Amino acid sequence: MSVEHHCRWSTDGNFLLAEFTVQVGTARRAEGSPRIGWDPVARQIRSWIFDSAGGFAEGLWTHVEDGWVVKMTGVRAGRRYGLVHEQLPADGARRFLWASVDRIVGGETEPNVTVTIVRAPPKPRPQ
Repeated sequence: MSVEHHCRWSTDGNFLLAEFTVQVGTARRAEGSPRIGWDPVARQIRSWIFDSAGGFAEGLWTHVEDGWVVKMTGVRAGRRYGLVHEQLPADGARRFLWASVDRIVGGETEPNVTVTIVRAPPKPRPQ
């Protein structure tokens, strides 16, 4: 399985806008677009994710000693509701571990997921 994720600032500088694609072998499994920004009412970072299957989720971010914890709730296609705690501990300048734990979807628990994320070096610019 591979996940490709691209991120950029919105033109007004208020949000990080991202696009991701999940591929297993040659089959594309999922696509989505997260948006991350500061929520002045909650006084913390908030994120929203919309996926290609019609699902969406939102999360509140909390800074912890070694990274971030994101508590997310959302809807998957087929009206299944979920609760997920994501952990994003720092593991170095070019990589980090992403863990999705305490996953409850449709009233049932799902297995935890842990993935190592490696930041690819920027592509050389044509001269």
